[in-house]
Amino acid sequence: MEVEEKYRDSIVHVEGTRSQKKNLFLFTISTCMWCKLGKRWLKDRGYTYSYLDIDKIPVDEKNHIKKELAKLVGETPSFPFLIMDGREWYSGYVSFTWEELLSE
Repeated sequence: MEVEEKYRDSIVHVEGTRSQKKNLFLFTISTCMWCKLGKRWLKDRGYTYSYLDIDKIPVDEKNHIKKELAKLVGETPSFPFLIMDGREWYSGYVSFTWEELLSE
């Protein structure tokens, strides 16, 4: 998905202090409790990451992103949707799973 170029003005970049090997990108919903927890979890642990609140872009574009994510998971995606290095992903937020996924 060519998200970063297309939505450049809507993507938020959060700089962290931790040296990491994975590029982290989140699709989130601004009012979603789990998305807020996921962003806080990354920030509290010093990760650098970027995110796009899909509820803040035009609805047809949001629906397109949701369909693309659904193709990856084979069902309706859960948010936050974490993408690591553009090729690994995890749908939803479970802190101990994220810990395993991001361990260096």
